[in-house]
Amino acid sequence: MSAGNFEKRKAKQEQRKKQLITLFSMVAFLGTFGYSTINLFQGAFNQPSQQDLTQQQSNQRQQELE
Repeated sequence: MSAGNFEKRKAKQEQRKKQLITLFSMVAFLGTFGYSTINLFQGAFNQPSQQDLTQQQSNQRQQELE
């Protein structure tokens, strides 16, 4: 009787352990993935556009000519 309960409890603990490991690995993966995605988008939005760069270059040329 008690041996059967012990086995059940042990199996339940193992299952819980596996669920926790799965949960933590999913959280770690999503955290890493989300962080790199955010960095990627920030980099894309922070870069100056081609129009801005051309405007800067023409302003520099204008100043050099004056």
